[in-house]
Amino acid sequence: MTSGSIPGNDPALGLKEFKASKHPLGASNTNIVNINLADREVKGVFFNPLISGSHPTKAVQTFPSGSNYLYEEENSRFIRIVNSKVFSVEKGEIYTTDELGVVTSVT
Repeated sequence: MTSGSIPGNDPALGLKEFKASKHPLGASNTNIVNINLADREVKGVFFNPLISGSHPTKAVQTFPSGSNYLYEEENSRFIRIVNSKVFSVEKGEIYTTDELGVVTSVT
């Protein structure tokens, strides 16, 4: 069920945060991974975690996967991160987003 709003942007989003750096879509994955932590612009990135399973074995995602939307905070608003690569400093994974801000691949 949805509210009829823009897909993935329902009013009652429960976003989860992780620390990451944002990069252009055309950036090389190797170059992104090899940036030293001290040289990264690390900030909070947010995603809409999905719930899987049913009671009593429900599980909430801890990091994004395909079909999650990624957001960054800008002037007290959450803005989708579109056409970008986002590197999770905690997981060492790169999330690639499309023109809607949806994760299309995880490497």
